[in-house]
Amino acid sequence: MAADSGTTVHLKGSPVLQRVDSKTVKVKFHTDKALPRRADGKILASVKVHGGVSSVGSSGYGKNSYSSFTKLGKAKRGSKFTVVIHIDGQ
Repeated sequence: MAADSGTTVHLKGSPVLQRVDSKTVKVKFHTDKALPRRADGKILASVKVHGGVSSVGSSGYGKNSYSSFTKLGKAKRGSKFTVVIHIDGQ
């Protein structure tokens, strides 16, 4: 189930950043349309948090719901982070 070529995907709401352990965060987000996929089904998107980049996977929270687990490296509790979601082809 791939998104139509040439259509723009938009976020619905804000991404949610949840700390998993001292060096890992989970980023959850929703989109208005399905993200594009490769022929083998892998989602063509990535998430960048505090310099760490990771792939995106489908999440069980809804039709167009996605999540990513990203390593932070040296990050202190209480720090603020910028989350960048990159969708290939946009």
